[in-house]
Amino acid sequence: IKTYASGLTGVTTGSGNVTITDGNLIVASGHGIDFSATSDGANTATNIAELFDDYEEGTFTPSVSPASGSFSAVGTQLGFYTKIGRMVHVQISSTITTAGSASGTTTFTGLPFASASTGVIHTMMTCARETEVQGQNDEVIMSRDVSSIVVLGPHYGNGAVYSINFIYRAET
Repeated sequence: IKTYASGLTGVTTGSGNVTITDGNLIVASGHGIDFSATSDGANTATNIAELFDDYEEGTFTPSVSPASGSFSAVGTQLGFYTKIGRMVHVQISSTITTAGSASGTTTFTGLPFASASTGVIHTMMTCARETEVQGQNDEVIMSRDVSSIVVLGPHYGNGAVYSINFIYRAET
């Protein structure tokens, strides 16, 4: 940090540290905080990156559809996410007002980031919980290079509300 005769307002340095007493630290696009001095992965680990260059929080509106038939009425669809590096933490709340002729799996589209196109298939070790009608858990899966998830064996019913929480690795 370069300081000038008048100094920097709200910033102090000393003992190798920088303290910001007021305001935000803004890092230029394409840059981040470099942790390469602490390359301390396990003996079998390969570091892909030690640059923390992405953090984002937001909301989205997922779309929901059954594999067969259709919902007669869909209620509120809410999505929240936090992206830290390439890991995306997602919460979805979905209301199916009237199940209609819906059957089979249920797909939620419109996730904020596409899943990674390489690596493991993103089978979730989490579940969707239908909280208002039958109160049962369902498995959630995600494939490579998609912006959607699939709920396996959903429990359809009028007034069903799904609470879905999961984490996936984004492409970028």
